[in-house]
Amino acid sequence: MTSWGTWPARSEVLARQPVVVLFGGTSGERDVSLSSGRAVLEALDGDPRLGELRGVEIVEDGRWDIDGVRLVAPNAVQALPDDALYLLALHGCPGEDGRMQAFLELCERRYTGAGPMASSTCMDKRRAREAVAAAQVRVSPARLVAREPFADDPAPDLAAIVALGPGPWFVKPNCGGSSLGVTRASDEKELRRGLEAALEVEPDALVELGQDGVEVTCGVIGNRGEAPVLLPVVEILPRGGGFFDYSEKYDEDGARELCPPEHLSPEAAARVQARALTAYRATGCEGYARIDFISGGEAEPVFLEANTLPGFTPRSILPRAAEATGVDFADLCLELCARALARFERAPLR
Repeated sequence: MTSWGTWPARSEVLARQPVVVLFGGTSGERDVSLSSGRAVLEALDGDPRLGELRGVEIVEDGRWDIDGVRLVAPNAVQALPDDALYLLALHGCPGEDGRMQAFLELCERRYTGAGPMASSTCMDKRRAREAVAAAQVRVSPARLVAREPFADDPAPDLAAIVALGPGPWFVKPNCGGSSLGVTRASDEKELRRGLEAALEVEPDALVELGQDGVEVTCGVIGNRGEAPVLLPVVEILPRGGGFFDYSEKYDEDGARELCPPEHLSPEAAARVQARALTAYRATGCEGYARIDFISGGEAEPVFLEANTLPGFTPRSILPRAAEATGVDFADLCLELCARALARFERAPLR
């Protein structure tokens, strides 16, 4: 694992740096984003290592709430400091899909995390799979199902999915996060029902053949040209042998998240870290991301997805993995700010 490095080189820059924590949004992941944004604001409030700190909530109609005044996005950006760094605590759209990043770049504003192209790629599960598979990372057999052809005649899609191999199969909206709309299907009846549900959420659904093993995840932090930080692997054990759905992620009695893992050898964990870094680079990520896999003992881990704006509360997976290395939540937030400043120093927007 690469060391985090030292703070002094960045402390003076951060002390002058206004930071806007942007959270909320209009997606089904709004509640998670509210939790992330409030946790970041609480952790950084009054921190002497940082300049001015402001929280801005994107409300349900898409306007930005700045101190009780609701403005459309272009006007809101103009009302905030020109040199602000936007710490993105958004989940889902518009945030993880790259649209917010593209908007901020058009406004010549800096932000944390991946850029528009990488964010768009990772939000689209099919495109992310293609990118990592081209980099020799293992993916599960899958089929993309489109809403209209499936509604007209589901038989060809169902037959093609069954031909992938015996279930279970996992049905997912192709563009979405927090496992919203994801179902596990053990037979053709459940498969059809799961597809109908997923296609109500998004126009395309991805169906992947289930793989034996445990779900694991690995955080990667770093920009192009930097030595990356590979966080410890976290093992995810849902209740009752289920899968890591929305309730398992966010309920108080949800899945157990183990760091270090209980069921992975050190060699298997190292293999997950190596493939996480490959996937991170293959999808063009910068700043930070969390990469999810199924690990089946000594076999090659199977890529699930890349999360460019994962949950960000102290009990979220990526901050807990960072804590296992001795970096607390506030320091992690500041580290991501410093990495963003370094990225935009290398490639200024102006």
